[in-house]
Amino acid sequence: MNTPFHLKGYTAKIGIFLLIAVLTSCNALKRVEEDELLLTRNSIITDGEKVVDEDIKSLIVQEPNTRVLGYPLRLNLYNLAKKDPDSLFQAWLQRNPKREERLASFLSQKQVDALGESFMVKGYSEWLKKIGEAPVIIDTSRTRKSLQRLSAYYGSKGYFNNSTTFEINQEKRGRRAAIDYLITLGKPYIIDSISHNIASPAIDSIYTLNKNLSFIKENKQFDLADFNLERERLTELFRNTGVYNFQESSITYD
Repeated sequence: MNTPFHLKGYTAKIGIFLLIAVLTSCNALKRVEEDELLLTRNSIITDGEKVVDEDIKSLIVQEPNTRVLGYPLRLNLYNLAKKDPDSLFQAWLQRNPKREERLASFLSQKQVDALGESFMVKGYSEWLKKIGEAPVIIDTSRTRKSLQRLSAYYGSKGYFNNSTTFEINQEKRGRRAAIDYLITLGKPYIIDSISHNIASPAIDSIYTLNKNLSFIKENKQFDLADFNLERERLTELFRNTGVYNFQESSITYD
């Protein structure tokens, strides 16, 4: 069913009003307390080089507010919402007793009492919060958790002795700050030799015939992903060559 023209126009007017309201009342720090910092940016720097890999960046637990063309649109929509709209409405009524009388003259008292829960008073703010986004306040416990995840990731790539730290760099524009995750990788561990211990002669024979296809090779940098792939490869190989009940958990590494 086609939307009536006047309804389309009404919807467009609401959209334009919202856009104007957001642009004219943009105060990203409206709900940021004096002792808090709004997170504006994350950077991961390994051995002096900035990381651009999105998979690695996704390990960070706390991300800044989303931006549309560089503008924190959803944050400012959230900030347009009233913090306690019902109480504000009641305070507005009480400041001038005649207001409630005038409202009750063309509405019932029950309807006046219910105005605090109406869309125009409360529902509008709840809707703004729903489509908006609360300010992301820097939480150092989550920052440390991000460091742990980054350290574990690089450890899985053979950098067993990596070291991590972070810096919170406050901006000049008030209660805003960026976080730099600083990682010193150290030397990667290289696989110098490989040996195997297989109790079953039949399985040992299958392994030996196909070990040239192994993901784990001498003089290659340690990568935990290779060990997982090798476990999957061997499990499929053994099952396809007659060891039908072979379990992946039977393969261990020392």
